[in-house]
Amino acid sequence: MGVGFETTSPTIASAVLKAQKEKISNFSVLSVAKIMPPAMKALLEGKEVNIDGFICPGHVSAIIGSQPYNFITAQYKISCVICGFEPLDILQSIYMLVKQIEDGKAEVEIQYERAVKPKGNKIALDKINE
Repeated sequence: MGVGFETTSPTIASAVLKAQKEKISNFSVLSVAKIMPPAMKALLEGKEVNIDGFICPGHVSAIIGSQPYNFITAQYKISCVICGFEPLDILQSIYMLVKQIEDGKAEVEIQYERAVKPKGNKIALDKINE
């Protein structure tokens, strides 16, 4: 069973592709992987939701990049900051998010620049899409 978000999908896809290449007939995967941007959209479309900003997951964003979150800023005018995992990353992301809100901006900012690029990880995305 393949469970997780975009972070686990490239590994699962690689296993499926390798099994296919090696003609392994007794291999199967039940994938219940989730995708982060649609989950965020579902939150935004809730009737009783009042979201000022998102601290977006760095591990997912290292795979998908920052571009998939652009709809949040464009359609909903809500700020987003992609955050790393260290305490300083979290503090800096909160600062960046609050600053955007105070300045009346709605942008997708990458705090976790050491791992996240706007277009994501091409190799991982190619595996998922193959």
